[in-house]
Amino acid sequence: MSWSPTGTGGGEPWDAHAREAFIEKAARSMTELQANVNNLADVLVFLEVLGYNDGDAKSVGLSGMYELSQHVFDRVDYYDEGTQTPSARPTDHVVPVASARRRLIESLSLATPWLGALALLYVFGVSLWMAWGLPLGAVTALMVGVFLGLLISEGPLQAFTRIFMFYHSQGNVSECARALRRSYVALGGLLCGSLVVLLASTFLLRVPWELAGLAAVGTVTISIHRIGYLPIYALKKTTQVVVSYAAALPTLLVVFEFTPGAFPDPVLRYLVSLASALGVLSVFAWYNTKQSLVIQKTRLVGRDAPSFFKPMFINTHTISSKFGVQFWETLPYYLSGTFFFMLVFSDRVLSWLGNPVKDVGGVVLPLVFNSAYHSAADLALVVLFPVAIVQYVMLSTIHEELHNLSLDLSVDRTAEVDKFIRMRHVKSLAVTITASVAAAIMAAVYAHSFFQRMGTSPLSNQIFYIAVMGDLLLAVFVANSSFIVMLNGAKLLAAITMFGALLVCSVGILVLPMGFQFIVYGYLAACVSVALLSTLYLRSLLERPSSLFFARFT
Repeated sequence: MSWSPTGTGGGEPWDAHAREAFIEKAARSMTELQANVNNLADVLVFLEVLGYNDGDAKSVGLSGMYELSQHVFDRVDYYDEGTQTPSARPTDHVVPVASARRRLIESLSLATPWLGALALLYVFGVSLWMAWGLPLGAVTALMVGVFLGLLISEGPLQAFTRIFMFYHSQGNVSECARALRRSYVALGGLLCGSLVVLLASTFLLRVPWELAGLAAVGTVTISIHRIGYLPIYALKKTTQVVVSYAAALPTLLVVFEFTPGAFPDPVLRYLVSLASALGVLSVFAWYNTKQSLVIQKTRLVGRDAPSFFKPMFINTHTISSKFGVQFWETLPYYLSGTFFFMLVFSDRVLSWLGNPVKDVGGVVLPLVFNSAYHSAADLALVVLFPVAIVQYVMLSTIHEELHNLSLDLSVDRTAEVDKFIRMRHVKSLAVTITASVAAAIMAAVYAHSFFQRMGTSPLSNQIFYIAVMGDLLLAVFVANSSFIVMLNGAKLLAAITMFGALLVCSVGILVLPMGFQFIVYGYLAACVSVALLSTLYLRSLLERPSSLFFARFT
């Protein structure tokens, strides 16, 4: 660039050294105000904030603020990196990482519903699903409804949770509300279709209508409850989860135990107690849904940001996103959630078909709740509980850790990111297997006395130990799945999960004539398959993990 021997700011002569000093001073002042500026527009804004104007730029021979910004932008890297030690590096872009203790507390808080339900339902019944003292026909109808509600709500929950979290992180209140409304509409459509199928099956199979009503109640209540808690779990409102279930579960117990005079029929009393607990949970769901749509301006940019950098307002009305595009992008998660539920629980439904008891109170039902199979398979499922805790503690902050790590690395040092991801996977898998084996041993010690008390041994013993082996392999699949999703492999993960679910159903149907106790071998075969396939797929992804991870943001 050629320079005129005289400046243009008032015709005064200027000195090249004075101009360079002026630019250096401006660059130093700007980096002290805001480090790691990465575009020319920001430089121009911060220089104006510092009080520089066109007259100052022209006084040293520059054409104006734009040219001054160009020179300052060329020098900011020196002051960001060259004049500061790593320990004194600005932390404007460093994301805080929650401690392991806090993550453990959060994971246990989010697991409160399962912990409370296990404790409470153990008082009522012999498995995770059976209420003590209810007629077998009523239990079967309620569990058909519960399983159907869980099945149809799992997909929308997985898909819309991601959509809601994405827009909430941007502060897009309008789109958050729109995502919640769409989740209600989607679930409403699935509920209507499911109830139509349920009523048609009741008519064709000549099942008593009162049992169909109980199944419909179970379907509607579990579905609405799960979708209502979407913002609570998406935003990790751990305190609200603990408080809501700490109030709801005792309500269920108290109403059921202390109202036999008002409701002598145990089925009606159970429904009333269930409605009372659901009412308590609904209050918290409504409150947190409203609170999740109130986004603070300071939360968008941080409390320590300069006042001039904070937005003066937040748009509460934005252009509507296309639902078709959103659904297509989240379809792999929708399918993964739905088929994972089928993978874990479809063998239970097949055991109802294989139950030799079909006559319930003089009514012949096509399927009947199988307590011998459930008491074994549900107890074995305890193996997966510590897996959820381990995965949350070890992976909930991995995005923040990788972000902070990338701040100190240049483009040619991606091998360090690769090493970090691979080592985290090894540690996660090792801790997952250790915790799962420990849980399996504890369950095995308790199993024999439990089955004796329930009167289901020795048949349940056989089912239990095979199911435990399957769940240990399923723990490996769960650990692999977290990394597959992180590395952009959700589509093939959905295919693997679908294959496992179909394998459980097909093998289970083939061995069903031999006896319901053999259905568990179909579950074991599916667990072996998904663990092996996910391991092979993840191994291929881990050959270039940093490229796949950062590709999500390009």
